[in-house]
Amino acid sequence: MFQRHRNRAGVSLVELLLAVAVMGILAVSLSALAAAVHTSNDYAITHGEMVQHARVACGRIESACQSAYATPDYPGFWSVAETNGSYTFPDTLVMWAPNGAPANADGPPLMSELVLVTFDPAAPNRLLEIRSPADNRAAPSLANNSAWLSEIAALHSSNTAEKVQLTDLLRVGNAGSSADVSSTDWRGVVRFETRYHPTAAEWPSYQA
Repeated sequence: MFQRHRNRAGVSLVELLLAVAVMGILAVSLSALAAAVHTSNDYAITHGEMVQHARVACGRIESACQSAYATPDYPGFWSVAETNGSYTFPDTLVMWAPNGAPANADGPPLMSELVLVTFDPAAPNRLLEIRSPADNRAAPSLANNSAWLSEIAALHSSNTAEKVQLTDLLRVGNAGSSADVSSTDWRGVVRFETRYHPTAAEWPSYQA
């Protein structure tokens, strides 16, 4: 007597391999999607932090400029430029912001009455606000740029100057030919441009 065997449902080896391949593709896709979401989240957090730092720094600079004291020879705030080769870098902003009435109403300001905003040469990604409240020397003439550069260098190396970090997210660039990360050619990418209204040429007509 013959006995019938029922066909049992199952999957073939080809079907099993195909299912494994599809699952592998899905896993890779989900992994790539998770990496993209993580990267996007990191970018959003970093961008938000940079915007917040920029707002705080610009707010402090704007406040000091609005309260600056000015005379015909010292317009309240001005930029100091340094030359490196054929390039000029106006990356220091000086503001005459005394606490109360200035010591010399007609100028020049005292170094203790000045607020400087510039990058830190030792760490160019840092933007600093510098004051020297104990320095009661008269500031140099605005026309004496070399004297200003010397004063700025002295403030950077001073142990008594007050230095406030406005941000450590400043972009940096190499102003020279050396790619060495320890090179002094690395500078913070910040530029200060001052515009006065009335202009220097228009000012005499306002005094008439």
